[in-house]
Amino acid sequence: MKKTIGSLNCFVLISLLLIELVVVCDGQGPPPPPPPAKDYFPALWKDFTSAEGAFKVRYPGDPKETSKSYDSGGNTLVLHSFSYGSERFIFYSVDYRDLPNAPASPAEVKRILTSVRENRLMGLEGKMKVLSENETTRDGHPALYLEMEYLQTKRLRELDVINGRRHYTILVITFSNHVAMESENAYGKIATSFLESFHIVEP
Repeated sequence: MKKTIGSLNCFVLISLLLIELVVVCDGQGPPPPPPPAKDYFPALWKDFTSAEGAFKVRYPGDPKETSKSYDSGGNTLVLHSFSYGSERFIFYSVDYRDLPNAPASPAEVKRILTSVRENRLMGLEGKMKVLSENETTRDGHPALYLEMEYLQTKRLRELDVINGRRHYTILVITFSNHVAMESENAYGKIATSFLESFHIVEP
């Protein structure tokens, strides 16, 4: 029960952060894409490695690091976030937290990943629609990929990875589409480049 409460607290915290990002543009069409932005050219992005977080990823620029504490059944856990961008264009982040205990079985891992999907939908009060989901792996660790749409204007693509006690959330929020982009899937290509650049750095 303590693990479940801790997971819910963390998902509520992440969902609240997502609400702050997506609601800003609620009811607004996407603005014109900015003049040549680094976001358009994943090959030019910067490598970023977190020794403490034990991961590496590529951002268009330097990420901002923040930490938030929350209570998990009497234990104080910390959600570490590395974010870049804004709600006005594209938002990228890698978050991680250490669970009180490592999942004891594949079934428990699946329950944690399934709760990610359920809490995303619950946290945004039915305004989020699941477009696709896929159980996968990243660097040999169990993972879940989610693609969701918020009010047909914002697109959220997320990869959740469980490595022992550590739970990673890799997230990109974009507009669903823009007529000035090179193709209907231009934002999708940018988001995929970020998600695929994430890898766990083993000690």
